[in-house]
Amino acid sequence: MLSEAQWVGQLIKAALTDYGGWGIRLSAQQRFGSPDLLLQLPGYAAAFVECKVAHYAGIERTGGSITVATTLLQKETLKQIKAAGGLAAVWILLNDKIVLVVTDPQQEYVKLGEVECMTKERGRPWPIASLIHRMQ
Repeated sequence: MLSEAQWVGQLIKAALTDYGGWGIRLSAQQRFGSPDLLLQLPGYAAAFVECKVAHYAGIERTGGSITVATTLLQKETLKQIKAAGGLAAVWILLNDKIVLVVTDPQQEYVKLGEVECMTKERGRPWPIASLIHRMQ
């Protein structure tokens, strides 16, 4: 199972090597509430991403709610970025293969099928361009 830090590292590497883009871990800037990641791919707007990792056994067949798990400060920061015209969202890696895109920073729970999502296929790069597109 991937940790959040491992996943963020993989996303940055994929932005560079698979898309010819750029990425930086913003959480390393020591500013509380800032999103984990800033991604820039050629032809796309810059995207501020708060990354979360969740493991829910059997949820793909049974449904159910997934906790978004952002802090109040993270919600406020994402809201401010969006108000300034930026792209900002929470990406939730579910069971190491499904990425949910939550564009409402105030949302606390989501259900599979009710939000935009992408599946990472084995041996393929993270679908970063498609995820950023779903943030618009």
